[in-house]
Amino acid sequence: MNLSKDQDEQNKKFLGKINRQIENLAKDLSNELSKQDASLFLENFIQEDLPKLKEDLNHEIATRKEMEAKIYDEFSGQLKEINQVYEQEKKEREAKTEEFMQLFSKFSENISEDIANSREER
Repeated sequence: MNLSKDQDEQNKKFLGKINRQIENLAKDLSNELSKQDASLFLENFIQEDLPKLKEDLNHEIATRKEMEAKIYDEFSGQLKEINQVYEQEKKEREAKTEEFMQLFSKFSENISEDIANSREER
């Protein structure tokens, strides 16, 4: 849950940042259109601002993929460890059960022998 809240918060911050950049670019575009030739501004926007935005997005995507891969690896490792512990405990329980069964069998044999001996003595 914590991870999800943190990721949601990061997503909101990132989207807010992107929205602010887009709003700023829109304001700049509006301001620049009144100050200079539109085609020159658009060319500058296409050559400088859009590649920067694309680079930011690609970096964010790569970072998230890395984080997801690390989380997956950690989760898989923990799951494997839990499974190993479970299997080990299962083997130990089975061994103890077998040991108890042997002890009970031996105990039963001893009692049967004692009863038979007791009958013979009478």
